[in-house]
Amino acid sequence: MFRTVVLLCVTASTQLAFAASNKGEVRNSLHERYEEVHYIKELDHIEFLKLVGSLTAGPAGAAAYAENLVREIAARTGEKVGKDIATKLLSGEMSEFIAGGKPVYVGIATYNHWEEVKVPDGFKFQGIHSHPTWGIRRMPLPNTHEIYLAIGKRRTESQPSNWISGPAEWNGTQGMAAIGNNVYVIQAGHLHRVNPQNGSYQRLGGRVWEGTQGMVAHGGKLYVIQAGFLHRVNPEDGTWVVLGGCVWKGDVHMASLGDSLYVVENSRLHRVRPSDGKWTVLGNAVWQNAEGIAALGKRLFIVQAGRLHEIINLSTGEWIHRGTADWSETEGMAALGSHLYIVQNKHLHRVKPNGEFVLLGGPVWEGTQGMTGHDGRLYVSQIGVFHRVTADGAFSIPGL
Repeated sequence: MFRTVVLLCVTASTQLAFAASNKGEVRNSLHERYEEVHYIKELDHIEFLKLVGSLTAGPAGAAAYAENLVREIAARTGEKVGKDIATKLLSGEMSEFIAGGKPVYVGIATYNHWEEVKVPDGFKFQGIHSHPTWGIRRMPLPNTHEIYLAIGKRRTESQPSNWISGPAEWNGTQGMAAIGNNVYVIQAGHLHRVNPQNGSYQRLGGRVWEGTQGMVAHGGKLYVIQAGFLHRVNPEDGTWVVLGGCVWKGDVHMASLGDSLYVVENSRLHRVRPSDGKWTVLGNAVWQNAEGIAALGKRLFIVQAGRLHEIINLSTGEWIHRGTADWSETEGMAALGSHLYIVQNKHLHRVKPNGEFVLLGGPVWEGTQGMTGHDGRLYVSQIGVFHRVTADGAFSIPGL
């Protein structure tokens, strides 16, 4: 992985920005998942959007990308495929094919980029003089993407690890969900089963989950979107199957409601069938930069553009605003009992379905990375710490 250090213009309010990405971690995850991985073309965000648009036009629209893929497949597998097959592999319409007795996959990896910027966060007083204090804030940069060819599927570890005493370090949490008596956390490329009473945990399977985009529980299984693919995961041992092709290429938010999954991705709300991953778009492309989604009873809510929305028709995607509060920069969203819970502006809020809310406690939740509600409690991963939170906002750290 290449790490670039960028020195910004020095002024009276000096900022030092360190540009970084998770490219190395995502690639490592792919290499642990497949026997061979070959990288074909890296795309900046604009070119990626052009590719997505061209794929809707079929083989003619994506001809240049398909030609490169056809050549790479022939060189790596000895198999000759047409541009129509290459286009189907790229679009996710076709999930794999067999060459030399091994499955061959095409995917598009997504790499997150960010800057860590030094910013003033307060003042320190010495006598009658004051001096600014500084903190580090992670500022997201546009994602990049890379088309890859993967050959052969590696076996995941079949047995969970022994239980490890908590509390553990959960910084970098990429997904949280709960089933039965356990909370499941994806962090550092691993899927973990966590005992919420004492903070102990097990690792389930190998380090194959780098680049996870979202996770939700449904029908006693976990559903994880990672590297563009939807996976159904056995919560007992971490084994998984892929559902459909590489179609989930952007940032995602996931919820479970009734007999379906709901996924916000590429500005669209999708209803997804858990049995095979087939999906339907609901409504128009109005969900750009969504910040959270949660199912409350039989109702679905989305935070986007600073507003709380309810999807009032799950067949058409029709929606209305709920309340007038500004929910910009939401960091976490979950449902518990008869309320939504939203972390925003460092605070935990308990929110009625009509949008009315109350603050629970003080501004202590900055840096929330994962959140789920289950069995009368919220579970929150924040600044590397696993918290158990009551419906009134009181929290404890299991294992301490």
